[in-house]
This record gives sequence, structure tokens and C-alpha cells, in this order.
Amino acid sequence: MSIRHYEHQDNFDSSQVSNSNLNCRIIADSYLQNKAQLFESIDKLLDYGAYGEYIAGELCVMKAADDLSMHASSWLKIAQQHLGNSFNSSESNDILKLKTFERLSQLKILSIIFSTHSLPTEEIVFKEYEKLVKIGGNYTRKLDNLSLYSDRDREIMTGTLGEIAVLALSQRWAIKEIGTKDWLPIQSSFNEDHGGSCIEITSKPAWDITIYESRSDTSNPIQPIHKIQVKNSPPQSYSRARNHHDIPTIYINKDLALSPFKESSVFRNILLSCEYELTEPKNKSHRLSRELDYRTEKLLDIIDN
Repeated sequence: MSIRHYEHQDNFDSSQVSNSNLNCRIIADSYLQNKAQLFESIDKLLDYGAYGEYIAGELCVMKAADDLSMHASSWLKIAQQHLGNSFNSSESNDILKLKTFERLSQLKILSIIFSTHSLPTEEIVFKEYEKLVKIGGNYTRKLDNLSLYSDRDREIMTGTLGEIAVLALSQRWAIKEIGTKDWLPIQSSFNEDHGGSCIEITSKPAWDITIYESRSDTSNPIQPIHKIQVKNSPPQSYSRARNHHDIPTIYINKDLALSPFKESSVFRNILLSCEYELTEPKNKSHRLSRELDYRTEKLLDIIDN
């Protein structure tokens, strides 16, 4: 099979951001529904600037997961190129940069999983965890500037940062306690995150994080054991029950708070605590480390029950 190389063609009209994003989703949906080939879809996506590059990268990650052979690494390299183009584009806003970097921070981990059919070492995961925490901390602080974003943009970024916070918290536990070669959470794929369609509401399951476990079965040495949906706050009709696909939803502000008293921004406290723990000596970060451990216990109780 030939892996083609695409160069970005810049014909993006900033006045048509919403329409361009919708068109990209329509193109991606055709691929998800097996109505279009990947190369055809990428060719079309590259007509839509930074967002098209991002979606192209996500589709290539999906292809790498489906093509667990010597071609998987090639697809991930193409994905990295498209995602990098998106992140570095002058057209890319902070919402898109944050989502793009979240995926970029997981590519090394995915490369090892796809090429070796095993989970990566703590050293490798730790390097990617550092990147994830750093970008999460940076954008968390940017949100403190109320003049930077509209209410809608702030809501979208808060949702993404919530997902990053739970991913970071669970990867931290894998690194610190259980060992990433045995148990590892990773960001879900594009189609998993959208329930098989990115333009229509479907009855298919959708989730943000997949937790993999190593098994002794040589024919299938790593298997997904948990799927997690993440939201910052519960709806008014809050219930602890899982959804009908048996996927738990983590409501960060309620489920991972340190006490019954509501914390206004739990994702913020998680990400900045993870960042502080990485940069400061243990004697200074000890209290925050204990708080992170406590939040992790609450997270694991929900996942395991």
C-alpha cells in the first residue's frame, strides 16, 4: 500500500469558520460511515485550513489503529504532520490548539501500542504526561483572563480541560502506582469520542478515555477494560447510574471534589496540582500530591463499581 504525502493548501476564509468546521465534520462523517475513502476525505479536508488539518490528523490516527502492521507507524507520522500543521497555523485558535495538542501528546504512546501490541514503559508515558500537564496548566491559566474568550469559547475549553485533567490524573496513577506496562488510560479515538458520527446524535456509545490492560493472551495481549465519559458538572437531574452502554460519566466538580462542599473548578485544581508536583520538590508538593491521590481514589471507585 502506498502512503501519500499531502502538502497544506491555504485557502481558508476566516469569515466562514462555522461553515468550514461543519463542512469538515460532514467530510469526516462520510468516512466514518464508510461512504468515502481516506485519501479522498483528506484531499477535501485540506481545503479548510487549520480545522481541516486537525480532522485529517484524527482520521489518520484512526487508520493507524485499524492497520496494526508496519503501516501503522506511517499513518501516525502523517497524523503528526497534519496535527502539527493545525497547531502551528495562524488560523488556529486556542480551542483548536488545545484539542490538537491533547492528541499530539498521545501519539508516542499510540505508536508503541500499535507497533508492538504492548503498553509503553513508565519512562515513555511520563514524558508524554509532562507535555499533557504543561499544556493543560498553560491554558488553565489563560482562562483566568476573562477578557480573552467569549462565554461559549470558555465553555468549550473548560470541557476539553476537564477531559485532560481526568486523563492526566489517571495516567499519573498508572505511572506512580500500578505500572504503565500493565494498566494505561489513553485518549479515545475520534470516532469513539463522537459515537460513530460527528454530525448526528446516535444511539452508539461515546466516550473520552479508554483504559487498557495487559493480558497473558498472546493473541490479544492488550485489551480495553474501561471506557469513561467526562463532564465538568452534572445535569440538574443528576444520577450516579451508568448510561445504557455501561460507560460511567465522571462529573468532575461533584465526583472528584475534595469535600462535599462544591469546588468551583476542580479540573483547574487537578491540572495545576499535577504541574506543581512536577516542578517542585516533594517536601513542597506533598500536600497537593496527597490531594491528587485522594481524587484518584474517588475516580477509581467510580470506574471499578
